[in-house]
Amino acid sequence: MANTALAADNSEKFPNGVRWKSIPRDFTQTATLVIFIKGGVFRENAANSGIGALTARTWLKSGKLLETVEYIGGGVSAGLANDYFEISLSVPSAALPQGLPELRKQILRPAFTAEIFEKEKDLMLREMEAVKDDPNTLAYQQFLKATYGDHPYALWSDGSTESVIKLALDDVKTYYKNQVAAVDMIAVLAGNYSESDHKAIQDILKAVPKGSPVKINCASAAIKKTERIESTD
Repeated sequence: MANTALAADNSEKFPNGVRWKSIPRDFTQTATLVIFIKGGVFRENAANSGIGALTARTWLKSGKLLETVEYIGGGVSAGLANDYFEISLSVPSAALPQGLPELRKQILRPAFTAEIFEKEKDLMLREMEAVKDDPNTLAYQQFLKATYGDHPYALWSDGSTESVIKLALDDVKTYYKNQVAAVDMIAVLAGNYSESDHKAIQDILKAVPKGSPVKINCASAAIKKTERIESTD
């Protein structure tokens, strides 16, 4: 299925700022696209902590991309890490063309539905309650606070009950609009894919708004002293 024109790895930077890497591998029968967007918890603060995770969950389950990809035997995920927002898609090579129209819609014109938003928000809040019975997670959360203080690395990626409960659907829409900036995006396509699929995915990413680069300052993340925190119920 792989085209001879795509026999070698390819790296380039699109006019809007997206950094692109493609790795053709004709010995496999799958194709995987991974998109990283710089920022992560650096795009959050104590007041809106958890908005990235809630956006990822709402984005993933709104629209028809998830349903389409699972129907054709693949998988798609979205999530937040400390330093980046990630979207990952993996499908059988022969079925890749079937998923691309929904991928275009989901990335460029996502449908953040109120029903999904409220359901995912409620699930996150319930999960936070459950964490209160997990001493290992509680200890790690306190470790982050003690280590990083007011630096973004101190934030828990799922946020806090106090921050998440205040988030509204419009907050998620605005976050996505600002988060998905081509200038901060790195995309990698690997596996067995046709030249037309390769071009179609590039065209989707070339249509992403350039946006403004996230500002990241790691200077205050330096560990300079020993801290102790005790937490009791």
